[in-house]
Amino acid sequence: MRQFFRSFINAVSGVWQCVLIGRNLRIQITAASYVLMLSPFFLHSRMEYAIVLIAVSLVLSLEIINTSIERLCDQTSPSYTPLIRFVKDAAAGGVLVSAFFSVFVFFALYIRWDRIQLFLSYGARHLWYPIALVALVVPFWIFIFWGPGALAKKLRERKQRNK
Repeated sequence: MRQFFRSFINAVSGVWQCVLIGRNLRIQITAASYVLMLSPFFLHSRMEYAIVLIAVSLVLSLEIINTSIERLCDQTSPSYTPLIRFVKDAAAGGVLVSAFFSVFVFFALYIRWDRIQLFLSYGARHLWYPIALVALVVPFWIFIFWGPGALAKKLRERKQRNK
C-alpha cells in the first residue's frame, strides 16, 4: 500500500513539474478552467459533461506527455537532429489534434442560442458572475506567463532588496 501512495505522489509531482515549466500547459489549464466555469449554463446532460471532461483531460494529458518528451529530447540530444525534430513535432501534433477536437466539442455544446441567452440573463441578474470571470483574467495571466509561485517569489525578492 505504501508503494501505491509513493507512486501517486510521484505522479502528482510529475504533473506539478510540467505545470511549472510548461507555459502551454498553463494556457490549456486556464482555458479548461473557463470552460468548466461556464459549463453549468451550457451543459445540461451527464453525457455533455462527460464529453467535455474527456476532451479537457485528453488535451491536458497529451500536453503533459508532450512536455516530458520535449524535456527528454533536450536532455539526450543537445543538438537538433532530424529525429529529435520529428519526435518533438509529432508529440506537439498529438496535442494539436486533441486541441482541435476540443474546439469542435466547445462549438457543438456551448454555441447554442438558447444557452447563450441563459448565460446572459443569469449574468444580468447576478452581476458578480461576469465580474468574477473578467477579474480572473489577471490571476490567470500571471499564472500563464509567470508560472505558479512566481508572484510570491518576485515579492520576496523585492522585500529582500528593500531591507
